[in-house]
Amino acid sequence: MRPRDLRNFTLIELLVVIAIIAILAGMLLPALNQARDKAKSGGCMSNFKQIGTLVALYTGDHAGYVPAVTFKAPGAQDTSDFSVPFWKLAEAGYYDMKKLEQKTEKTIFFCPATGSEKAAIQDPANWRGEAYTENERGKWVFGSYGVAGFVFGGSIASELSDVSGKAGSVAKIEQYMEPSLKVAFCDSLMSYDGRTCNGRMGNIAFAWWGRSDWLTGNGVPRMSTRHGDRFNVLFLDGHAGSVPRFGSTDDEMKRMFPPAVRNNNGYQALK
Repeated sequence: MRPRDLRNFTLIELLVVIAIIAILAGMLLPALNQARDKAKSGGCMSNFKQIGTLVALYTGDHAGYVPAVTFKAPGAQDTSDFSVPFWKLAEAGYYDMKKLEQKTEKTIFFCPATGSEKAAIQDPANWRGEAYTENERGKWVFGSYGVAGFVFGGSIASELSDVSGKAGSVAKIEQYMEPSLKVAFCDSLMSYDGRTCNGRMGNIAFAWWGRSDWLTGNGVPRMSTRHGDRFNVLFLDGHAGSVPRFGSTDDEMKRMFPPAVRNNNGYQALK
């Protein structure tokens, strides 16, 4: 029998092998990153569907009233725990309050991609992509999702309180126009301002006033890029979807993020 050839690799051959491995890794990493991001986006969609189920249970047990943002005083904003929709759901028994109070991101109110922004934050002094343990009031943020201002947010909270003269007023689910098109919750950056409800969750004032406003003031500085050029949303009827970060058509965006509570030529939250 002939002895086996035990010749060692030459330096050049070794370098060639290393180069091939590096090239293959460079080709595979983008695909792996894309698969990871897709999985996190899918987890976010799952969160929204679960939140949608909790909202349906809440409204069914509370005479149709929704767990929207509320304020203590008419026209004012406060930072009480109960002003936050996530807290309402847990306090009512539909989610484990202990998890909400543990200062953990492992709840359905945090997107799995929280903290993984794909673009620079335009207003980093006031808006964060990652959760934080303290703000001006030493409070923990409850979730990385925001709400449409005139649907579930601060805008409708202020108007209903002013109109009724009673703080804490919310609408009933049957009062909303086109619930399958109205956004309740959506991906968002988190505010570091502890003086308002925004200090406990994402933006509570998303509204479509036009593309230029969305791009410069109202939307993008507060809209998370954790899913790239799209953001995920939960509609009032309980289904989840995604929307281009810079908006779709003017008609669609005004229906999803109405700029008024009532009387706005069909582009309002309530009938």
